[in-house]
Amino acid sequence: MTTLDRVHLLRQMLLVRRFEERCVELYSAATIRGFVHLCIGEEATVVGATQALADGMLTMYDDGLRKALAGQTTIEEVLRVTRED
Repeated sequence: MTTLDRVHLLRQMLLVRRFEERCVELYSAATIRGFVHLCIGEEATVVGATQALADGMLTMYDDGLRKALAGQTTIEEVLRVTRED
């Protein structure tokens, strides 16, 4: 990963933080209705997961479904494995 890549990820994290801080303001002012689930302090998780998916990484669930469709496993096995603690 280059320095430019790292700077890009940092900027993405800062953008997520600013967005969420604005959501808090709007929710507190009753401009946003319902419930707001924030990830303030978890920006690296959001940005990192998004980047991994963009780079082609599959979640265990998605990979399992593809294998089930290809006949390499069953849906039941995918659900069993992805729901285990």
